[in-house]
Amino acid sequence: MCIRDRTFLETGDEIHEKELVRILMLAGNNPWKNTEFTVAHYIIENVVDILEYFDNPFYAMLVQDVLNKIQKNESVNFNYFVNHPTKHVTNLAIEFSTFPYIYSENWESKYGIFLNKKSNGTDYIDDEIETVIKHLKFRKFNKVIQNLDKQISENPNSEDVIELIKAREEIKKIKNKLFQEVWKIES
Repeated sequence: MCIRDRTFLETGDEIHEKELVRILMLAGNNPWKNTEFTVAHYIIENVVDILEYFDNPFYAMLVQDVLNKIQKNESVNFNYFVNHPTKHVTNLAIEFSTFPYIYSENWESKYGIFLNKKSNGTDYIDDEIETVIKHLKFRKFNKVIQNLDKQISENPNSEDVIELIKAREEIKKIKNKLFQEVWKIES
C-alpha cells in the first residue's frame, strides 16, 4: 500500500466525511424525526455551509449531488447510488451495504462477546446522525476560522477586518457550543 494512495489512507476529516456519506447512502431516504423531511434533507441543511471545506473532493461531490437532487425534489435512496453512472459511487454504495463479518449467536453465549446487532446499515438513530454532523462541523469550523484569520491578516481595509473579526467570533461561539454538545460538557 502506497501512503500517497488516498483510496487506502484517509486523512484529516475524511473518516467523518465518509460516515456522513454512508448515512446519506444507506438512510438518506428515511424520515427525519417523524417529519415530512428525510435524513438526507436534515444532513444537507446542516452541512451545506461547510461543504467547501471537505477534505475529500469525492465525498464533497457526493454531498453536492444529493443537494442537487433534493433541490429538484427527487428521491435520494440507496438504489440511486447503486445505479449511479459513476462506478466509484456504485462501488462505495455496495461496500457500505455489505458487512465483512457475520454475527454468530455463539460469540455471545460462549465467549460473552456482545456486538451491535443492527441487521443493516439503515438503522441509524437520530442522535447518531446528529452526533456525526456535530463532530464534522466542529472539525470544519477550525478550517473556517483559519480561513478567516488569513483574510483578516491579508485585508488592508479596516471596515472589512472588523466584519471578518465579527464573523470569526460568531463561528467560535458556535464551535464552542458544538464542543459542549459533542463531548456532553455542561456549562
